[in-house]
Amino acid sequence: MKNNRNKGFTILEVIVALSVMSVLLVVTVPQLTQYIGSSEKSVCEANRLEFIRSYNIYLSSGGEKTLAQALNGEVSDMLGTLHDLKCPSGGTFSVSNGSIVCSVHGPIGSTGSGGTGSNPGGESGTGSNPGGESGTGSNPGGGTGSSLVGTTIFSDIVVGDWTALCNQIIKDKLDSGIDGRVLTGGKVYAYGNSLYVIGNNPYLKAADAAGDINAAGDINKVGYINNPDAFATNNKMLKIDITTTISSSSYVWDQWHSGRYWSPALKHGVVFSEGGSSYVFLGSDNTVNESLPPNGNWIKLISGT
Repeated sequence: MKNNRNKGFTILEVIVALSVMSVLLVVTVPQLTQYIGSSEKSVCEANRLEFIRSYNIYLSSGGEKTLAQALNGEVSDMLGTLHDLKCPSGGTFSVSNGSIVCSVHGPIGSTGSGGTGSNPGGESGTGSNPGGESGTGSNPGGGTGSSLVGTTIFSDIVVGDWTALCNQIIKDKLDSGIDGRVLTGGKVYAYGNSLYVIGNNPYLKAADAAGDINAAGDINKVGYINNPDAFATNNKMLKIDITTTISSSSYVWDQWHSGRYWSPALKHGVVFSEGGSSYVFLGSDNTVNESLPPNGNWIKLISGT
């Protein structure tokens, strides 16, 4: 007699099928998640680079607001670009060393929010780390590791990292073709044990920051990244000493000068600090007839971060 019952799956067959599906999920889900994360990171970086390009155009046209101020919506010409500045992963943005950092994806060019060794972009990377906030050498994005970086002077001025700034300029050239930037006057940076303040909004090109090394590895020109003193000419940048400052008490009255004058005479790069504000003198040595800041040939010190 013919058996017409439909043949079903055995328990063993069901178990085997579920096992195969589990293996496939274990293999494919992480790869899919990684792909989505990588795509979102690329979009986030592209949005930030576009904002930085717009900001550099704003600076080249005479703008004076900082990148942080532009990010806070204080530059009316950039509000449209600011509206488009979004992270697909929901990250928030902040400014560090002249670039925009995402709370999810880290600095531009990074692989995460931290790392060491050869990790590209780790916040505290060292060695050959491209993009590390506190890396060393001529690695793009690395810092000097100066103990002065991140310290606060005159109560509210945070010291920035000169090497990290130069490395970011070099990295921008390599990654997106942006050849340099206008540096904001008054920003304070550290290199080694010295402090420097940016002067009259100079333009620093990537090639000048990096220097020139030929095919044999010989240095034809030392870059400003490792020689900030060479950049500190013609009021592009000034080396300052904050252990000796002056105040309005040095601005005295004398009948022979028919008014007030500086005694002792002002020196190029001397720091004036009073009433919660600090300035550096851009004029020549032995100047006696100069106004009190903020008027005259002074520039106000601001944070380098």
